[in-house]
Amino acid sequence: MSVRRAPQRPATDLASRPVISFRHPGYTAAVLDIILALPRVDKVASESDKFGVHHATALLACQIIANNAFNGYLSTNRESPMRITTAADGVLTDDEYFFIVPGNIAYAVVPSFQDWKFPHVEFRNQLWWPDVATGLDDLVRRCAVTQCTYVLEKAHLVPQDQRTWYLRNAMQKYSHNGLQDIDNKRNLLNLRIDLRRTLDNKDWVVAPKPTGSNPPFAYAVHVLGSDAPAAEFHTTWHNSEVLNLQDNSKAYLFARFAWAVIQGVKPFILAGVSRNVARVVVDNQGTPTWKTGPESAKVLDEQYGGGGSKGATPRNKRSRITSAADSEAEEDDECTPFDPLELDTCLERIKRQREEE
Repeated sequence: MSVRRAPQRPATDLASRPVISFRHPGYTAAVLDIILALPRVDKVASESDKFGVHHATALLACQIIANNAFNGYLSTNRESPMRITTAADGVLTDDEYFFIVPGNIAYAVVPSFQDWKFPHVEFRNQLWWPDVATGLDDLVRRCAVTQCTYVLEKAHLVPQDQRTWYLRNAMQKYSHNGLQDIDNKRNLLNLRIDLRRTLDNKDWVVAPKPTGSNPPFAYAVHVLGSDAPAAEFHTTWHNSEVLNLQDNSKAYLFARFAWAVIQGVKPFILAGVSRNVARVVVDNQGTPTWKTGPESAKVLDEQYGGGGSKGATPRNKRSRITSAADSEAEEDDECTPFDPLELDTCLERIKRQREEE
């Protein structure tokens, strides 16, 4: 018997590679036109020392950020925006690309996941993500990436703290019987604790990648982070197949992808200039309406300038309701910030307090 040597430290080459920028053609670089930056995580097959990012994955991220502009494409030129010729499963290697929406140079961007509207129709009829047909209707007690059976945690694909978004977007229709809440099994995945933590840190997402065989696509790890810890993770797990997915869980995987990539738009939103944005407005009956239009730098900073891991989430959710009842709620010091769907409950409490006085 002998002591096994300690493993070598994972390589961190990714951290030294320059990111690829995706720009909005309706703004100039002087006011920060970058809507997304992605690390060079994918190797060009024909050149061992050249790296970039999977075209289809990057394109979808831009389309989501641009308010589900699924007709959009990438170009290398702002003034003459010809569609790039790189295959969908190819690797983008240029330093920058422009995301073009035909006929709409000033397209709106989604400032936060809470503002994003799940594209039910397009998701069903247009998007290229493959169906998940594993036959599994219960969680497998094994990590979906490492295949380990120890230190497992249940990960929510649509995060638990996004319950309001889940209900507002009718995501229960994708559960087993179309009625279940955010804790339904199709929205859960067993992961080893370190994989779970890095997933929630937006270091990686699950996305379809080409297999080179049959079936042509498989769901795999795609790394979004580029700092030293994420670079170590990339060395070990990038493009690893994700197993044990629940049958028909594609919608929740897609929502998790959107939740992670929308975080990347925060520097664009908080650049200190007016932006054309797509936002959800909820009335005092809890009815959501998705609207697009310009918003001032001051308002964007007030509503999306909060720090922390949640990033581009509204700082003050009350300001998203435009009603007389909203003004009444703000006057009461006892009423803490709340989600618009909880408006009636909060106002009822205020009414009782004033009656007692």
